[in-house]
Amino acid sequence: MALGRHRLRRRAHRRAELVCFCRTRRDAPAEPPKPKSLFVSDAFTNPAHVHFALKVTFAAMFCYIFYEAIDWSGIHTALITCTFIALESTEATLYKGTLRIVGCVIGGALALFSIVFLMPHMETIASLVVLVACAAAIAGWVAAGSERISYAGLQIAFAFFYSVFQGYAPDTDLDNVRNRVVGILLVSSSPDSSSNTSGRSPPLIESKIKGS
Repeated sequence: MALGRHRLRRRAHRRAELVCFCRTRRDAPAEPPKPKSLFVSDAFTNPAHVHFALKVTFAAMFCYIFYEAIDWSGIHTALITCTFIALESTEATLYKGTLRIVGCVIGGALALFSIVFLMPHMETIASLVVLVACAAAIAGWVAAGSERISYAGLQIAFAFFYSVFQGYAPDTDLDNVRNRVVGILLVSSSPDSSSNTSGRSPPLIESKIKGS
C-alpha cells in the first residue's frame, strides 16, 4: 500500500510540474518575429562577403572583356552565367555550372536537330506546336525531377526556345545555338570557375535556390 501511495504522489507531483510549466510558457510574452531583410545580418561587416562579391565580379568582367575584345557579343551568355551560378561554395557553383552546361547542350542539340531536319518540312503552325510541346515535355520532365537535376530541365527549355524562336518566321540560323553553348563553356575556363578554393563563401543576398 505504501508503495502504491508513493507512486500516486510522484504522478501527482509530475502533473503539477507540467501544469506549472505550461502556464509559464503561455504567460510568457511572445518574441516578436524578426523583420525580413534583403541582406544577411553581417553583409557589411564580414570580409567573406566582400571576397565572394569580388570573385564573382572578376569572373564576370573577365568574360565581358574577353568577348568584347574578340568582337563576339553573341556569347554574352558567359556574363549572365557567372552571376547565375555563383553560390556559397565552390563545389555548389561547379555543380550548378555543370547542370547549366549539360542542359544547354541537350537543349541546343534538340534545337539543332529541329532546325536542320524538321523546320524545312513544316508548313503550318500545328506542326510547330507539336514540336514545341515535345521539347517542353522533355524539359518539364527533367525539371520536375529531383532537385539535383531540376536546374538542367530549365536550361534545356531555355536553350531550345531561344534557338528555335528567332523571329516571326521559320529560321535556319544556327548562330544562336552555337553562341549560347560557347558562352556557357567559356565560364568553365574563367578564373572564378576554375579556382580550386575550398570552403564556404557566403552570398551577399539571401535567396532560395532550387537545384537554382
